[in-house]
This record gives sequence, C-alpha cells and structure tokens, in this order.
Amino acid sequence: MASLAKSHDRGQLLATIAALPDEQVEPFLEDLTAEARTFLTVVRLAESAAVESMLRQVLDGLTRRIGRLLDAERATLFLADPPRQVLWSLYADSDRHPVRLRVRYGQGVAGAVAASGRAINVPDAYADARFHRTVDQRTGFRTRSILAVPILGHGGDVIGVGQVLNRRGGGGPAFDRDDEERFAALAVGLGPLLEAWRGLAVRAGEGAPSAPFGEAGGPPAATR
Repeated sequence: MASLAKSHDRGQLLATIAALPDEQVEPFLEDLTAEARTFLTVVRLAESAAVESMLRQVLDGLTRRIGRLLDAERATLFLADPPRQVLWSLYADSDRHPVRLRVRYGQGVAGAVAASGRAINVPDAYADARFHRTVDQRTGFRTRSILAVPILGHGGDVIGVGQVLNRRGGGGPAFDRDDEERFAALAVGLGPLLEAWRGLAVRAGEGAPSAPFGEAGGPPAATR
C-alpha cells in the first residue's frame, strides 16, 4: 500500500487496476486488505495524505473492475453515515458523469441493504416496491436488475454498500447466486480499504463521511 501511495498519477493508478487480468483482481484486493487491516490496528502511516489519495483512486478503480467482473452495466460504491442514517455515493462506473446520490437508510434498494445489513438481489427492478425510478428518470438510464451487498467494518457495522445494475447478456438478465457470493467476497476486501480511507479523510479534514462532496442541506435524493 505504501508503494502505491508514492504514485500521484491518478490516470496511471486507475490504468494499472483496469489492466489487471480478471483472475488477479481478487488477489490484488486481498493484498491491499491485509495491509489496510495492519494500518487500522497498528500504525498511522507518515505519508497519510498520499495514502488517502491512493485509497480514493483504488476504491474508484476497484468499483469499475467489480462492475466488469460481475458483467454489470454499472457499479456504485456508497459510503455509510450511521449517525445520520444516510448513504453517500462515492464512485459510480458510468458512461456519463456520475450522479451523486444521498439516500436515507431504508430508502431504495441500497438504503434497504444499509438498514438490514443483508444483501438484496432484485431480478426485475420495476416489479420491486423498494425500487425508486427517480434516478432513471433523471438520467435516461433503464434499470432492469440490481444486486446490492453490505460492506462491513471491523466491528461488523455497515460502513458502505456496493451495488451493481443490469447483468449483461452472458448469464441471463438477472444476477444469480454465484454473483451474490462473488460480490459478497469482494465486499469483505473492500471493508478495510473503505474504513482506512474514511479514517484518513476525516483526520485530514477532507471528505467527511457526512458530506463527501461538500453538499449540505436539502432532502436526500431517491435512489434505486
């Protein structure tokens, strides 16, 4: 992790993650997870600003790769704010500019995952009462299927939610049990990385969990 932190070239780091063969993504994530756990429990790295920047890029790159691994059209990583019972979208792999979302626990599929701490697989979005159509209406995107999983901190609390949309044609229109298991395993690796980034961002006074994008006020937007 420290060696990756020395790179200040966002494009280069994202390209490195994007170029990883599929079979190397999970080992890469496992290695970073082990180092993040060490960081959380043992030391504060001297180059905290560089590490915070690196973790932002790694989380962005991994969100994109998870979407590819699960053969999804879109992937989003949400950060949880438990005191306010709100989720913030951090990264969205999209062919357009990402839509920044702030959603309450229990609202939409991602909010339901945050509230329950359990994964949700929705094979037909428009037939599910938890699905909100607002984002589709705003963006012109058509959500067909959804798979969302909780991301847990070291204490077992929900610190984030990972979500993928629209399984591509290879394995059918909906996400299956294999997808659920693979996404859950990847979420285990994302937990320490998200927790490490969150701690560094708060100490640096940047990207506070309550408002990662400097937003304030107004009702949370509806989400899928």
